Order: sequence, then structure tokens, then C-alpha cells
Amino acid sequence: MDEARVSYVERPFPWISDQGDGTYVNPVIHADYSDPDVIRIGDEYWMVSSSFSCCPGLPLLCSRDLVNWRLAGYALKEFPVPGYDIPRLGGGVWAPAIRKHNGKCFIYFPLVDEGIYVVTAHHPSGPWSQPQQVLAGKGLIDPCPFWDEDGRSYLVHAYARSRSGIAHQLCLRQMTEDGLGVLDEGWTLYDGSGVDPFVEGPKLYRIGSWYYVFAPAGGVATGWQLVLRSGNLRGSWERRVVLAQKDTAINGPHQGALVDTPSGEWWFLHFSDGGPYGRMIYLEPVAWIDEWPVIGRDALGTGVGSPVYRYRKPDLPLHEPVSLVADDDWSGSSPGLQWQWSAGWTSRWWSLSERPGWLRLRCASDFGGDLERAPNLLLQKWPAGSFSATVWLDDLHLGCGPRAGVIVTGKRSASLTVERCGEKRCIVWRIGSEIQAVRSIAHGIVCLRVDVAEGAIVSFGYLQDEKSWCMLRDAPPHRAEADHWMGSKVGLCAIVPDGVQAAGCADFGPWRMSSLLVDESVGCTMPGGLSSPRGNKPKGD
Repeated sequence: MDEARVSYVERPFPWISDQGDGTYVNPVIHADYSDPDVIRIGDEYWMVSSSFSCCPGLPLLCSRDLVNWRLAGYALKEFPVPGYDIPRLGGGVWAPAIRKHNGKCFIYFPLVDEGIYVVTAHHPSGPWSQPQQVLAGKGLIDPCPFWDEDGRSYLVHAYARSRSGIAHQLCLRQMTEDGLGVLDEGWTLYDGSGVDPFVEGPKLYRIGSWYYVFAPAGGVATGWQLVLRSGNLRGSWERRVVLAQKDTAINGPHQGALVDTPSGEWWFLHFSDGGPYGRMIYLEPVAWIDEWPVIGRDALGTGVGSPVYRYRKPDLPLHEPVSLVADDDWSGSSPGLQWQWSAGWTSRWWSLSERPGWLRLRCASDFGGDLERAPNLLLQKWPAGSFSATVWLDDLHLGCGPRAGVIVTGKRSASLTVERCGEKRCIVWRIGSEIQAVRSIAHGIVCLRVDVAEGAIVSFGYLQDEKSWCMLRDAPPHRAEADHWMGSKVGLCAIVPDGVQAAGCADFGPWRMSSLLVDESVGCTMPGGLSSPRGNKPKGD
């Protein structure tokens, strides 16, 4: 059943892992949810992942079968320290861990430049407490709590070489009984020097009479899953590699979480780096042989598994196949859960009440054309290997100087914006700050389109009359690239160049995502049944 040698699979929109026949294909989540940790609470599984400087942070996903996941909320509404009002690329919230103890849920997470923090709740659905610092320090990452059978609590963590100079050690510290502080300087649980470089992401479990530490080593793109085993927390620890890429196309495979089912099965969720698509989530079966876990497919019986591509679903109640929500008609009290700001946000940036059915974004600085530093980008993760996204834009209140439109982020952003070019109204396509194409357009509402084709090839188009698309092909295709451990994102921008005093805002109609649009002669319908270039005017116009 496992087609282990499949190296490529078409990944259209929407991506659905559940095949409807009792099997699933990897990834189970085709989106950038890096560094997952998962626990089972009753008949539900809850996942938390990294969020870096995006806000809200600490996304929480829920599933009943480990295959079909929905985004359920966030545990971090705002950063507990100053300095996150602009994106801190490569900074912010790194790999978290979620656990339940004595009726309370805990998420431990690092702010890589400040220390280790914790938030608590009675249930993963929240509400979550304000963050509390557990341990101050630069470069302390990937914390995981552990409560032993004798009532003592511990915290295991790794180190970020970029901040601490250490890349191969795991540290274990005893915590206070309530888990809100540490009691000692800790000790080195494992040193991977010369054997396991870049060991990180430790998860500590006790199963039977053994303590186990699951940790990736060797780096995100080329590493392996390591398991350490000991009868005593102070060691000595036996070492074994239990999962590696081998002959598959699933690189890494990197850090994740061990979970069980009520029927006694064991499964492992981890991420694999998809470049501009982000760090996607994979599900692997786990077998226990001689009290060691073997993860994935081990056809030769070596004890080292490789990732599966297609496999039977876990022994859990069946559920209808689902995909992550991507569309938004702006009918709620806030943008949908799939959206995050690129940094700590403020309510001054947006409104859903000033023009019902439309999202109003107010312009903020473009940081000298460096949009990767702009905090008010409203973005969502790529949800499939290929897709088209469309949104109607009304720039009536934009004024001269500001611009608004759609954007794809990454190592170099790509954007399509509406702006004033002298006396004319223009569509402008940029890669970074460099203009690739300019088109003069008539006044009125315009629909903007972003296409992402397999291989992360990004292109743009627009229309005004519902009839046919004008696709911009003035420059070579833009291939998106990941940046600072995050995949590319797609979304909306409303910005004003530094030094320009004009403010302004833009109104966006419903956001729609679909399979890649291949027929450029077919347009789309204006929101609210509009039949004129600008109907349904905002109040006061």
C-alpha cells in the first residue's frame, strides 16, 4: 500500500490528504506549519507549531483522525515583549511543545532572543493565559516539559547556534512544581558532537520503563530522526536513528511528535521542508521492536524507517475528507483564522464594519520598498502545490502616493498593486522594489489575480469587466523562495512610501482561492452582484 518510491505527486487545490478509501497520502497538511507538536485529549488531537514573528502566533490545529485537520485558533494574541511591531525575520516564536498535566494545558515556546515562555489553558480551544517567562536567555530553543511519575517536573531544550554558538547539545533542567520556573542550571542530557550535528527539537516521553527523547539532527534538509533511550533521566543514553529520507523525496525528515490512539497504535507527525511551500506536515506509522520505535517504512528490517507516501489511515473513527479553509467573504467580526499579520498588529490597520462585506485596509509604511519589513501585510500560508487567488479592489479612498493590492512574500516579494502614476491610474507589477510592468487602467473596481503553478512559479493578472483576464508577461516568470525558515505566503497589502504624507485606505472584496485558472477568457463575478465599474459605494461617497 505504501508507494515509497513515488517522488512527485501533482498537488492541486484544494489539497486533501484523505483519499476516501481508507488511505491517506502525505503530506497530511500541505501548508507551512513547521515544528509541530501534538497531544491527544480524549478523542481529539491538537497540534501547535512555530509562528516566528507572525501574529497572532502559536496556531492550533485539531483533528479526530490525524489526517484531516482544521485550524482552530491561536494561543498567542500578542508578543509579551516590545520590538515585534515590525517583522523580525528569523526571530520570534520557534518550536513550541504542548502538554496536559493535572487538568491544565501548557504550551512552552521560545522567543529565540528573549527566553522560554509558557501559556496555559483548561482546554486547547482556549482562552489561553498571558505568556509568562520561565527562563531568560538568548538562543534557548525548542523547550518541552515533562512530568515524571514521582511528581517532579523537568524542561528539556536545545540551543540556537545563531544566538548561542551551540548546535549539538540538549539540556535538561528541573522545574518548579507548577511548571512556571526552573530550579537549577540543568545538565547536558546529550552532546551530539561529531555524530549528530544540529541536534534540536527534543521531545521527552516515558513509555513503560524507559525514558525516550525524540530529536532531529543533521539539519532541516538533510537530517534524520534520532531517538535516545535510558532507564534514568541522568543517563546514560542509548542512541539510535529511527527515520531517514533514504530513497524518498521527503527530505529531513525533521522534528515532530509521537502520539497514540485509544486502540494502541502509535504514530509520528513531523515536517519536511518544501522550500517556498513551507514546512509541511507528514504522518508516519510507528512500530515498536525490542522497545525501540521504528518510524515509517522499514522494508529491510534495519530499524531505520523511511517516510511513507501512501498508507492506511489510523485506527480511528472515519471522517469526511476536508481541506484547510482559504476563502474569506469578510462576514465575520475579524478576518478568518487563516490570516496572520506579518508582525504584531493594531486594530487601526483594518475594519470590517465601515463597509460591510468588504475588508478595509489602511495604508502603513513600505519601509523604503522593503516589504519584508512591512508589518501590516495580511497573509496566509500556501494551501496547495498550485492555485489561483482572486480579490476585487476598490481604491476610491487610496489617494496619490499609497498603493494597494496582492502580494506573495518570500526571499523577494512579488506584488501587483493599484496606484496613481501621474494623472493616470495604473496596475504595477513589482518584484521586490523593481518594477516589472505597468498598465494604465480605467477608474473603477478591479479584480486582481495571483497564480501559483507547480514549482512555485508566480504570475499575476487583472480584469475590470468580468469578461477576460489580462495576464502580465513582461518579465521572466518569478519563482518564489522561502526566507528565514518560513515558506512563501500570499495576501493583501496597503502601503505608502516612506516620506509620503498621504494616508488612505483600500477596500477588498471577497477573497477566493481555486484550482489554477487555465482559461484566461473566463472572468469572475463582481462582489455583491455589481454590474457597474463602481457600485455599492462606501458610505459618504
